Amino acid sequence: MWMLDEAESLQLTLNHEGPIPLADFTNALYRIDARYARFARGRKSPLEDQHLSITRIHEGSVVIDLVVAAAAAQSVIAGAGGLNTLVDFGKNVAALLTAFRSPDTSASDVSIADCDDARALVKPVLNTEGGGITLAVNGDNNVIQPILIQIDQADARIIDNRAALIRNTLASPDEETRREVLFVWKQIQDAPGKEVGQRSPDRGIIQSIDGVARAITFADKAIKEEMYRGDINPFEVGYIVDVKVLISPTGIAGYRILVVHDTIPLDTA
Repeated sequence: MWMLDEAESLQLTLNHEGPIPLADFTNALYRIDARYARFARGRKSPLEDQHLSITRIHEGSVVIDLVVAAAAAQSVIAGAGGLNTLVDFGKNVAALLTAFRSPDTSASDVSIADCDDARALVKPVLNTEGGGITLAVNGDNNVIQPILIQIDQADARIIDNRAALIRNTLASPDEETRREVLFVWKQIQDAPGKEVGQRSPDRGIIQSIDGVARAITFADKAIKEEMYRGDINPFEVGYIVDVKVLISPTGIAGYRILVVHDTIPLDTA
């Protein structure tokens, strides 16, 4: 059995009493590796290869030892703090799962990536008979140091449900109503207007809000017909409208036009 001469590793154990869905387990390992890469970059780790490798899979059970990927890094790990980064990362994963196990965690405490990571990590537990996971630091001479976290199926169900709900909250824009604001077209597709929850190619500007061309949807498709059909060139006029400003975690996501009150020439706006 090939192994790196590694003093410490993260040891991930998947308990099971039946077959393990391969896609779920490999996706969990992929997410934990991707999370480590982000974590190491945030810590400004000097190691060039900011990924994890499997050094050992124990016989008779799914017990995996994870270490920093680059074998060449072994000579600099101790001086560069690589092991500390790995152990601290294990604590980061434990804190992530603990947070989603708590009813006090809200959308302001986590990110969409956190939600996706947590759900991927517990999915093998949910879909495996008798499933459970344990994350620990494996020290010298295979002496297991205090366990960082243990998750059984009941915990996994709570984590998965809470992460899914919070992710929906983060991904679904909040709304703020603005009444009787001046709207001008930037781009119109010759097609019916998109309604709630649909991607739209139409773009428009409300200078009083931020002056940036945003995606436009409509409370009713007839509103778009009113705004660009007929004898008026829609790019030569402005529209006095009521809108919902759609707010995402990264800022304004677009506008939903609710009512058109009036049309005015742009040279008088």
